[in-house]
Amino acid sequence: MTTARLKLPEITQSQASKHLTHNEALAMLDIYAGASLNSVTTATPPSVPVEGSAFFVPEGATGDWAPNEGKIAFRFNAEWHYIDLPTGWIFEILDEERVVVARASGIADVGGGSSGGGGITGKTYVDISGGDATVTDLKQVLQIGGSYTGGVTVTLPAVEQFIVAANDSNQGVTLSTGAGGTIYIEPGYQFVVFGDGTGIRAGMSIAPQGLKLNGDLILPIYSTASAPDPTSRYMVVIGVTDGDAGGPCLAVSDGGSWKRVALGATISAT
Repeated sequence: MTTARLKLPEITQSQASKHLTHNEALAMLDIYAGASLNSVTTATPPSVPVEGSAFFVPEGATGDWAPNEGKIAFRFNAEWHYIDLPTGWIFEILDEERVVVARASGIADVGGGSSGGGGITGKTYVDISGGDATVTDLKQVLQIGGSYTGGVTVTLPAVEQFIVAANDSNQGVTLSTGAGGTIYIEPGYQFVVFGDGTGIRAGMSIAPQGLKLNGDLILPIYSTASAPDPTSRYMVVIGVTDGDAGGPCLAVSDGGSWKRVALGATISAT
């Protein structure tokens, strides 16, 4: 017999070794009352598990966790035990530092529904410690962590509009949908990654020394008559259709006027 809501094991009349059932119930209650899980994305049991640690077992789990996808795996008496994820339970995911709620449809951010794909709220965490990784549930923010030696590719589902990707790992990471376009994110950088519903179109990062793009840099284009006020801009670059004696050129504001940068000769490899 178990309790109605948390399914804690009950002691039966004349039961032998009552302390075992009692201790198991206390261990389960400790997980629920603690209201936190180590991770909801780790698919392989830790090689050196910590007593009392608890993980949500995701799809694609391996090893001892493989038959228990969708359950909570917790370490008790040097063994893995499994309990159902209780609907309505609000808890913190420790490796992502976010609070979520358990719904009948899966784990969701508090205040929102569970979902996947681009253009949605929430955060997806991916650990590259094992090398290349594949993300199946992509949220608005992608956080990359872990330590690895060598190049790493993280494959994403289609990015519908854009996501924010933060590379907190020790390695440069290439993001790819496998359907066109890639973005390379250096360690410690954050990128806004733009998609077209299939592949990746471009990425933009606020780098330590300015703006960094993966893709074409498209400048705003003006005529000399329509160029904006240069006194409200400093070291801003625009394109001007007739700024070089009637010909096209670049222009840079010095805070007082637009200074033309003449276009040179046609590019050539020789």
